[in-house]
Amino acid sequence: MIKKIKAMFKKNNNVMTPIENKKESISIGNKIYAIESTSYVPVQEVPFDRKVYGWTLETRYKDNRGNYYPWCIYSNKKVYSTRSSAIEAGIKISKVSYYASKDIEYRVGALYMMDTMEWRDYKINEILVSTPREIDYTIQAWKVKEDFVNEWGPNISKSKITYKKGTLFIKYGDEIIIPGTSNSFTRRGVNYTFSNLKSKGCLFEEVDIMDEKWVHPHLIIEIKNKLNVR
Repeated sequence: MIKKIKAMFKKNNNVMTPIENKKESISIGNKIYAIESTSYVPVQEVPFDRKVYGWTLETRYKDNRGNYYPWCIYSNKKVYSTRSSAIEAGIKISKVSYYASKDIEYRVGALYMMDTMEWRDYKINEILVSTPREIDYTIQAWKVKEDFVNEWGPNISKSKITYKKGTLFIKYGDEIIIPGTSNSFTRRGVNYTFSNLKSKGCLFEEVDIMDEKWVHPHLIIEIKNKLNVR
């Protein structure tokens, strides 16, 4: 049953085409006037036998070698009640200078409702097949050894962020966290950032979190309780 549901969501992927951004101008009386850019956001075809409960905006962009990352939900993770509102959001986002790039694609996809029998089969499969995953809550910590500048984003409009020497990354359960300080907030779920920095050559050294007393007041409450620090 689960295979059938997954196949249903995958079968219409080929109808997607890249978003098109066109910048045009017109010359009148020796003066050049800009024409507002137009955008086209493709919409996933909806099977006639499926019930739609919402719409979502998806995006992907190219890496440094020109290959696309997998499609993912746009960062606002919003469910739109109508298809037109999702399209409008995609057009507005695509017109922002940073996102108006040939290296970025957008698409609108439908979110489907399960009927009663599908939901029943899904829950039975979840009970019979799924096995609880044990999470290891051993705490590990790493510090950045030298200042490292990380570049990310589309090729034509890269962003840069500097990770200062001493920046701390803490693994707790299946989550990696950058603890806040008096001047910054805690960033949770930075697993991809951590692995990405390592792959790009950022140097880390493993440390004992108990020796990093400066960070104890800024730890999340779960780690404070486990370490018995304040």
